[in-house]
Amino acid sequence: MVEVGEGQQANSKKNVSKSVKYIVLELVGGGELFDLVALGGRLEEKYARFYFKQLIEGLNYLHSAGFVHRDLKPENLMLDSDFNLKIADFGFAAPAKGKTGEGMLETQLGTASYMAPEIHLGKPYSGPSVDLFASAIILFVIMTQRPPFSSANPSDPHYRLLAANRAEIFWQAHKEAEDGEDIYSAEFKDLFEKMMTLNPKDRPKLEDVLAHPWMQGGVASADEIQTEFKRRKNIVDEEAHNEREAKRKQRDADTKTRVRRGAESGPDGDLSKEEQAEKLQQQRAQYEKYELNEYTPEVWKKTSFFTSGNYVDLYLDINQLLDDMGISKTENDTYFKVKFDATPAQAQKVFKFYLSKLSKVPEASQTDAQKALLAKPETKAILESKDEEAKEEAKAQCIIELLGVKSAV
Repeated sequence: MVEVGEGQQANSKKNVSKSVKYIVLELVGGGELFDLVALGGRLEEKYARFYFKQLIEGLNYLHSAGFVHRDLKPENLMLDSDFNLKIADFGFAAPAKGKTGEGMLETQLGTASYMAPEIHLGKPYSGPSVDLFASAIILFVIMTQRPPFSSANPSDPHYRLLAANRAEIFWQAHKEAEDGEDIYSAEFKDLFEKMMTLNPKDRPKLEDVLAHPWMQGGVASADEIQTEFKRRKNIVDEEAHNEREAKRKQRDADTKTRVRRGAESGPDGDLSKEEQAEKLQQQRAQYEKYELNEYTPEVWKKTSFFTSGNYVDLYLDINQLLDDMGISKTENDTYFKVKFDATPAQAQKVFKFYLSKLSKVPEASQTDAQKALLAKPETKAILESKDEEAKEEAKAQCIIELLGVKSAV
């Protein structure tokens, strides 16, 4: 953390300002450890040991200050521009003493695949102990590019082997996953098995982990870290560039689709394709100047959906759909908000449009709310329904507004 303070946030368009509290955080230019491993390959022991030591030292500082993290995973471990590890996302952090001051916590939270068994079993737990448990899973992941098990629940077929002191079968299964190659040293296996013990009272404490023989092995030098992780960062950056290019090409394709659709049936059908494309770009430039009102829990009293896609493209698509349906609308000239009158059949067609776009999103990229929406029987019925012919029905005012959700830091 660089700075915490209070100040004024100005809105030049409305000529008003409001009091705000702010936090300035350090820029982590090295990116997520998860991406650097997922795209750059598993880490050799000397690199894994370098980062595991930094993680344990960070936890030592955190626990000594009286706090626990409770959501450790590679996605929450960042690297600065010198590729030093930074622990991030303290949304589930809590005082280590717990509510009663007895050193036990009860809230079941975190990421399932990194939770300790006592959390899965609904038992009170020690915050420092579950942080150390998660750190051992992180160590396994960065050395193998895969998790050791689905979850540390005694019912999990892989964790059950460790919990029942049948570790040789566990390691044999992972050896087979490596095409028969045993990539784990004896010291690493010993440390991991001890940190995975079912009974938290039998697990090593932080000082025991630091003193373990595996931790005394060779560590990558600063120069080796720089060379290796610059290579990995280049891979991640190239992948990000390719994703941006793919999205840009998709936007261009969508633009061409909108232009063709306008030439066939839209209100600007008398314009040439070049003129339509120019008008669309003008619309896009106008919308990109718009502001997103902030999403608040009050919105839950109305129908709401979430997307991580390009909101300008979505707003263009919505307006194009309303134009295609011949619906007269009124657009706000500052925010992404449009009002229109529609029959129940027309409103369902607009809803179906959103559902059809959502159903094309890869499941891995869908939010829990989106998955729940798509799983509803009525959603399937709407997607499979045929559009009703226009008929005389009472109309009601409809409002569509795109709102911005602030990401938790």
